[in-house]
Amino acid sequence: MEVLVAVPDTFSIPADKPEVKLVLVDLDGTLLDTQSHPTPQNLAALRALSERGITCGIASGRDVYSIEKLVDSWGAHDIIDLVVGQNGSEVHQVSTGELKTGYLVDPEVFRRVIDHFADFDLNFCIAQKGIYQCYRDDRFVVNLEKIGRFEVGVDPEFKQLLQSPQAKLHIMCEPALMPQVIERAASLNEPEVQGVRTGPYLFEFQHPKVSKAVGIELARELLGLPSEAAVMAFGDAENDLEMIAAATVGVAMANACPAVKEVANYQTLDNNQSGVAVFLNQWFGLD
Repeated sequence: MEVLVAVPDTFSIPADKPEVKLVLVDLDGTLLDTQSHPTPQNLAALRALSERGITCGIASGRDVYSIEKLVDSWGAHDIIDLVVGQNGSEVHQVSTGELKTGYLVDPEVFRRVIDHFADFDLNFCIAQKGIYQCYRDDRFVVNLEKIGRFEVGVDPEFKQLLQSPQAKLHIMCEPALMPQVIERAASLNEPEVQGVRTGPYLFEFQHPKVSKAVGIELARELLGLPSEAAVMAFGDAENDLEMIAAATVGVAMANACPAVKEVANYQTLDNNQSGVAVFLNQWFGLD
C-alpha cells in the first residue's frame, strides 16, 4: 500500500475524501508525547473537531476509568465523548453514560497464564475500576504512577484478585527480557487468550476476538452510526494494527511499528511533533 506522509505544505488531500464522523486516537506514542502529555496542538485540533460536531474518542489499552481520569486532568472532558478501553473490551459514551463490554477472560485462564511464566522475573497487573493492581512494587509500578498517572495497588497474593472475568492481564518486564517473553507466550496453549507486545516493557493477554477494531464497531453502535460511516483512527503500536486497518482513514505515526505503517493509508509526524494535529489540521482545514 502506498502511504502518503502528512508533512506541512506537501500533503495532498484527496478530492473525494470521505466525510469522517468519528475520530479515534490512541494515547501512548500517538496523542501523548514521550513525557506522557498531550501537546497543546493536539488538544486544540480535537477541540476544533468537536466544535464542528465530529465525535472525538480515545482508543487505548488502558481501562475506561483511567482514560477518563486522564482526560479530566487535561481539562478535556468536553472534547472527548467516546472512550474505547482495554483494547476494545469496553466502550463508554461519556455524554450518555452508556457502557458496552465484551470478550472477557475467565479468571482461571489468567491464573494458568501466570503459572506459565512462573520462572520469569516479571510483574503482573490487572485493571479493576480504575486501579491497576500489581503483583509487586518495582520500577514499573513507579512508572505507572508517576509517568502514566495510574492509581496503583500492590498485592503479593495477586492471583487471589482474579475472582471474576477480566478484560486483560498485563506483564511488565525489562525490555531485554521481552524477546523471551514473546517466545514463551508463543508456547502457551490457551485458545481463550492471545498475547501482544504493547510497549518496550509491556506485554498483554486478552481474548483473541478483542481488538480496537471491535471497539470501532461498538462505537458505531453507541453513536447510532451506520456501518458505512467513515471513521479516522491514529495509532503506533501492535495493538493499534486492527483498528488502523479497519478504519476508513487509518493514520500511522512516524514512530509507529512497521506493521502499523504497512496497513495505514497515511503517515503523519511523530508523537513529539504533534503528528495527530498536523494531520487533522490538513485533512479538515482547521488552520
